[in-house]
Amino acid sequence: TNTVRELGGSVALETTPGSGTQFTLRLPLTLSIAETIIVSAAGQTCAVPQGFIDEIIQIAESELRTIRQAEVIPYRDGVLPLVRLRAMFGGGAAPCPELSILVLSSERGSTGLVVDRVHAQREVVVRPIEDPLLRVPGVSGATELGDGRPVLILDAIAITSGAVRPPGARAHAAAA
Repeated sequence: TNTVRELGGSVALETTPGSGTQFTLRLPLTLSIAETIIVSAAGQTCAVPQGFIDEIIQIAESELRTIRQAEVIPYRDGVLPLVRLRAMFGGGAAPCPELSILVLSSERGSTGLVVDRVHAQREVVVRPIEDPLLRVPGVSGATELGDGRPVLILDAIAITSGAVRPPGARAHAAAA
């Protein structure tokens, strides 16, 4: 019942002798549950909604290319633009021989999100960030994983709004 109260809900119990017991659980509609992939970069743990992830790939850092100041990798007969989660948190580059990339897709196209580590798949309770002073581009809400520390839920649509590979496009380019 403590968890239900923390979520802004209530639990009611009604017992009728000889008939049984009825439990009524009420939760606010502002909460939702989402399947996510838990990732980290620059010491920050985040959750990415699984519905926006096409696949998770590993690629050698040596395959990175720069085209017009944008990092890309070869991907499905073309290139995939990359966004580094570390850069979103103001972290510097961490050299690693192999990159973990979540291929995020939206109606705008696809973008690769480079993370330091992919931890696990997890179902989380999404708490939207409603205070307009706390709005952060690329973050849609928050949750916690049981240890009391907040975990940001990333907004895949905002992340893919920059450099994207259009759906069905065969973008060919030479490294600049």
